[in-house]
Amino acid sequence: MNNAEQIKQLLSPSMVAIQYMGLPQKTSGKNLIYKSPFRNERTASFWVNDEKGIHDFGTNIHYDIISFAQELFKIDFKTAINKLYSDFGIINYSETSKELKSYLLEKREEELQIKKKIDEWFYSTFNKLCKRINKLEKIVKNTKGAKSAFVNCKIDYLDYLIDIFINASEEDKVELWKDKEEIENVVL
Repeated sequence: MNNAEQIKQLLSPSMVAIQYMGLPQKTSGKNLIYKSPFRNERTASFWVNDEKGIHDFGTNIHYDIISFAQELFKIDFKTAINKLYSDFGIINYSETSKELKSYLLEKREEELQIKKKIDEWFYSTFNKLCKRINKLEKIVKNTKGAKSAFVNCKIDYLDYLIDIFINASEEDKVELWKDKEEIENVVL
């Protein structure tokens, strides 16, 4: 296996994109969506997907992590590979022990599993919030007085949480997940 194949096994497109471009503007399923780093654009059209790679819909150019680094930093192929090794703190892979290779691959898989768990919790909780607010709105229609005011306060708080969920970035999802017990107490 050559260095290019090895670096592609260690680094995912999303890891490279986040390292060099920060957090995405938005996400759509497994896609991280950015404004293109190669031109000014109003609408984000630069998609990163760990399974499909990196695609710039504005120019219809597809990149792997190495060609992306080449274009981003205006460097040649070999320099791009060395930059990826260096920027991610990886020793030249051909000289790396099997234990380190295994460890790095395991860490990558752990990161993907954690992200998956956070996304599952996030969408499940958002769904529960929506169902809870619908249920409370039905209760308000059938109650009066202090009980109605109390339920309206709960609805206002759930509206606030729903707004946070709707506008949440990937970083916000992690922060919400850290407060999941408090949020789940509100939902249940």
